[in-house]
Amino acid sequence: MVRSVFMGDAIGISHPKERSSKRMVPNPRPQIYTPKTLFERINGQAELFFKYGFRKSVFAIYQSKKSREDQIEVDIYEMGSVLQAFGVFSRFRNEDRPGGFGLESSLDDHSAFFYQGKYFVILYAPEPNQEILRQLSKLISLKVNDPSPPPGRSATFPRTASSRGRFNIFPKAPGASIPQKRLPRNLYREN
Repeated sequence: MVRSVFMGDAIGISHPKERSSKRMVPNPRPQIYTPKTLFERINGQAELFFKYGFRKSVFAIYQSKKSREDQIEVDIYEMGSVLQAFGVFSRFRNEDRPGGFGLESSLDDHSAFFYQGKYFVILYAPEPNQEILRQLSKLISLKVNDPSPPPGRSATFPRTASSRGRFNIFPKAPGASIPQKRLPRNLYREN
């Protein structure tokens, strides 16, 4: 069942309490996307999400009660598994800028992204707003109802292999012969 952080009924997450995010409130009309409609939201990157088992997503805008120009866009993507959510996350991260939320995260002045269970989450602020991005990310992460451990600590990889450092999960090109080592057939690992 999928529930939204925005309405309580679309992405496995309940509505955040306003006391935790007093300055920002959700736009009353979140938009839900399916594999058929995802191109309407992220035309240039939809194929990447499909390769990682995209199921559905929800998009909403949190706006300041005082100023409608002060806003944060939130996209929550339900992927097929925690490994696939990590795969998308590993493709977006380019520096070590941990935010301290989700299973792994990245945070800068304009954006935050993380994965928690089988969900990959992106927050974007048109104006620099790192503290609000951090607060809202933590709130969303706490509301995700998926206790899956990160891939490096699961049975997917031996403990010694995952503890050697950062790694990425990539979709396998059709016909490529890449050793799978306990990964699903369409994914491979690269250190």
